[in-house]
Amino acid sequence: MVERVRSRILVVEEDSDISGILSRELQQLQNTELIMLQDNGQVLGLLKNPESPDFHLVCLDHGSSGVEELTSLASQIRRFFPHIALTVRSNSSDKKTSADIINGGLDDFYSKHEGINVLATRFNTLLNRFFFSEQ
Repeated sequence: MVERVRSRILVVEEDSDISGILSRELQQLQNTELIMLQDNGQVLGLLKNPESPDFHLVCLDHGSSGVEELTSLASQIRRFFPHIALTVRSNSSDKKTSADIINGGLDDFYSKHEGINVLATRFNTLLNRFFFSEQ
């Protein structure tokens, strides 16, 4: 079995308590470097910074951002970084909201009501599908 190369995940979480829990739990993903941000508005600046590493997956926070804001940000990220897998974490478990977000250009939707182990599994699935399926 070929070992997966180190992947970089950028996760946005507005709530600092939840951010700490996510960081601690997701650091356990094998061969993964995790960067946490507190605001979706910081994502493009970090991705465009020439000093920043390349990211494989970005997980946005639906917290205070509306669907239009998220899909607009996803469109901007896609324009500059078409290789990055995009997902969003949301307090909503509404099917229409999840469909609107995915139809707006994101690759996956994750309800914050699901456990962190589900999030980790979805991250691994996206990374394997986008980047490591041929290894």
